[in-house]
Amino acid sequence: MLANLMLSEGRCGDRQFFDQGVIDHFVAASEENPAFGIGWQRAAGERSHWTFGDHASPKAFGHVGWTGTLTVIDPQYDLVIVLLTNQKHSPVQEGRRRLYFEGDRFPTSRFGQTVTRIYEALEDVQAD
Repeated sequence: MLANLMLSEGRCGDRQFFDQGVIDHFVAASEENPAFGIGWQRAAGERSHWTFGDHASPKAFGHVGWTGTLTVIDPQYDLVIVLLTNQKHSPVQEGRRRLYFEGDRFPTSRFGQTVTRIYEALEDVQAD
């Protein structure tokens, strides 16, 4: 719901929850780090490749959760991607130097690669 509100200028049906100015404020680059806004990570070049992959527009923003969740909102493409992996609900493994969750090694834990594949799949569909 929140992702759709962010794409529709804060509107859902005939109800206005907030306006575009609120959205702009929350996704604007912080002075300390242009890769972050208020509560949102921004697609800010190479620094955000790990999250947004190869094809997200510069307008994209999102949020990563520690448990293995990812949300990407890309207004340029009118696109929302929500990835729910629950990678932390996996067995703990002993590495050479530290313990890690087995889910941290799942292919979906590499968010940027997963998001890239989603964008590419959408491009393939549009080409057909």
